Amino acid sequence: MDVSTHLDMCRQALWCALMVAGPLLLAAIGGGTLASALQAALRVNDPTPLLIVRIIATAATLVVLMPWLLDRLSQFAAVAWGTPTLLVGH
Repeated sequence: MDVSTHLDMCRQALWCALMVAGPLLLAAIGGGTLASALQAALRVNDPTPLLIVRIIATAATLVVLMPWLLDRLSQFAAVAWGTPTLLVGH
């Protein structure tokens, strides 16, 4: 196997990780931003509501997108395990 094949596999792995983690991170950032704006408007200094909103936003996104996320992961796993010579290096 040549180097370009290994680099392509690494690129696919990074892209898969980005596709799986991206929506969850965006939900946490969006929920945190909205909660921070609300806390600033109400002049609340307690960090607990911010954490709770982030957890709820991330959990809700995970529940909604779980079939899609598992499909992405299973597609990558099928490609990775379908080409064992890429993993072993022979």
